[in-house]
Amino acid sequence: MLISKYSRIYLRPSKKKLHELTYELIRERSDLHSNYITSARDRVIEMIKASKYHKVFPEPDRVPVRLFRNKTYQIHDNKVKIAIKPKVYAEGLLLGNDSWFGLLNLAKGAELIKKDEEYYFHIVLTRKYNNYDPKYIIGIDTNLYNLTLACIRINEEIEIIATHIINFDYVHGLRLYFRNKRAYLQSIGKNIGHEEKNVIKNEIEKISNEVLKFIKPYDCTVGIESLSGVRKKLINIARAKHVRYLHSSFFYNNLLKRIKEKLEWNGYKVLEVNPYRTSTTCYKCNRIGYRNGEVFECKNCNLKINVHLNASINIAKRALKSEVSTRR
Repeated sequence: MLISKYSRIYLRPSKKKLHELTYELIRERSDLHSNYITSARDRVIEMIKASKYHKVFPEPDRVPVRLFRNKTYQIHDNKVKIAIKPKVYAEGLLLGNDSWFGLLNLAKGAELIKKDEEYYFHIVLTRKYNNYDPKYIIGIDTNLYNLTLACIRINEEIEIIATHIINFDYVHGLRLYFRNKRAYLQSIGKNIGHEEKNVIKNEIEKISNEVLKFIKPYDCTVGIESLSGVRKKLINIARAKHVRYLHSSFFYNNLLKRIKEKLEWNGYKVLEVNPYRTSTTCYKCNRIGYRNGEVFECKNCNLKINVHLNASINIAKRALKSEVSTRR
């Protein structure tokens, strides 16, 4: 009880502070062993953090900070109230599409961050979708130089409905530019900061929007390469040092993650599949063919097709197989 009394004065429970305030005092007033005192201290800290009355108030010099709905922040329509002290609130206006504000009741928590001397209130939302029977399957193949999309429909045979290729030439040019700029700034004792990261993030957003634009007309399931295999795939392909920098997994991993997030938010089911041999397996007869530059050739059925398009169709087929097995 004594420890609880002293711990209540701290909005951020700290074992160190609580120990400094109570340890010697308890030793003087009781014959308790030190192990019992420290155990009681730890239990009190856990009880305070678990209590619904425990509130962590954001401080300007201690962001980012996690906020909890109806404990340290409240939302009414498009306005937010953040508790900065007991019974003291800071109010702000949330920016965004009006359709988003109706979904804010799905959020259980938020995060307050600071960037470029401005504060941002980030809310993470999740939505669940009912099962549906898609008419099409779209496969997305990621390679060093482009993103290849293929929309197919499978009846008795595979029917290619539409294809689309998004080149990465501009992104590679940006990376070379920033590599040279970084080398120059380092030679004069300066730092490039987060400029490259922000520019690449903006390009990832543009590419993911282009992917969504291609997919929107189709009621489909989307298959993408498993994120766990992207780094290994790139290392095997890009062996030279300067090529490895240009094709580092940072861009490709973040691109696939953003595409997956955006498609799932818009109601599309996204399945990750193993990309092993998708570019060297014939999508028609499933035999192993060979690659001649950017062309895939199959000796069994005499198929000649772009190697990345062949890979994206195989990814779509594996996504369909995964979809069927999941339903069973």
